[in-house]
Amino acid sequence: MYCKNCGTNLRDGVAFCHKCGTQIENLKESAGNVAKEKKNGTKIIVIAVVAIVVLVASTVLSIKLSAGEQTGQNLEPEYKYDEDDVKEDNVSKYITDEGVTSDAEQTQTQTQEQAQTQAQVQVQEYPPPFFESVTATSTLASSGSLTYFANNLIDGNAETAWTEDRSDSGIGEKIIFTSGGMQKVNYIRILNGYCKTPSLYSKNNRVKTIGIVFSDGTSIERTLSDEFSKYNIIALNEPVICNEICFEIQDVYKGTHYDDTCISEIVIE
Repeated sequence: MYCKNCGTNLRDGVAFCHKCGTQIENLKESAGNVAKEKKNGTKIIVIAVVAIVVLVASTVLSIKLSAGEQTGQNLEPEYKYDEDDVKEDNVSKYITDEGVTSDAEQTQTQTQEQAQTQAQVQVQEYPPPFFESVTATSTLASSGSLTYFANNLIDGNAETAWTEDRSDSGIGEKIIFTSGGMQKVNYIRILNGYCKTPSLYSKNNRVKTIGIVFSDGTSIERTLSDEFSKYNIIALNEPVICNEICFEIQDVYKGTHYDDTCISEIVIE
């Protein structure tokens, strides 16, 4: 240590300076005061730094809390359901009164509804069939007031008939029904033979086997009964949409007097 008064280097533990006689205790006390003042100054600095840190932290926390409140408000905006949004987002669920249905179920429901609508439209599109023209590959010549034209097949009169004019039984002769528009056909009724009287019925040939070809490519073959004044009803397995029907004689029941084959009526339904 050193003497405060003269600066002499002193041994530890001496009470007085050997050079100037200054009491060393006063020096120690002064040194202690200086140290105490330094310590007090350090405490003040530390307290000030802590206060500043606390103030800064409080300010930052306050700013964050304020920003958080503002962000929270922005994260929960008022939402309104818009069907256009659903379409644009291509959502995979459809909400109905009965719950949530999948895309597949929705598609199936729409397909069924479309099929029902198409079926209804088809029913409305096709009224009872009407064929304006009836022709035949041959026709027996008229005899006085008696005619045997193909139009007799659609006159609604069982006492008139179409009669073919082949030299044989008329195998291969054809009757053609034609329409200007597409027709829906479910049934065909044929009044076989010449039904003006039972006698004329038995004297002339009647159709036994008939082939029927539709303009859509459908073809059938039927055997007709040999009964006077009784319609043969031909029910199609499913409706046929066509604008032409061709009937062809393939076999006949032989008449007792004439080799002419007759049909009184053909009704298409």
